[in-house]
Amino acid sequence: MKRPKNWRETLAPIYQEEGRAIGRMIMHDRSQEEYLWSLLGGTGVWPRWYLYAFATLYREENMTEYNTQKSRKRRKRGKKERMLAQCEETMAEASSKIRV
Repeated sequence: MKRPKNWRETLAPIYQEEGRAIGRMIMHDRSQEEYLWSLLGGTGVWPRWYLYAFATLYREENMTEYNTQKSRKRRKRGKKERMLAQCEETMAEASSKIRV
């Protein structure tokens, strides 16, 4: 089921009561959405799109936290890419020395 057009108005009171912690959890680790759905899915309390909507509302409410998280991930990914490039370069040098 897709989000209805007025989803913000629908979720505002629920988000204030219960959704903030869920939104934070999902924003920091997207795999938590699947875990939460495995717990809540069979109960019929909320449709699944509520979980992503909570994450969206939390992200919009806490943009500095979200941007910090994004930059941390970007920095980590960049470091990993640099290390892989360095490793490949070292392997290429080692294989050229072996051939000689």
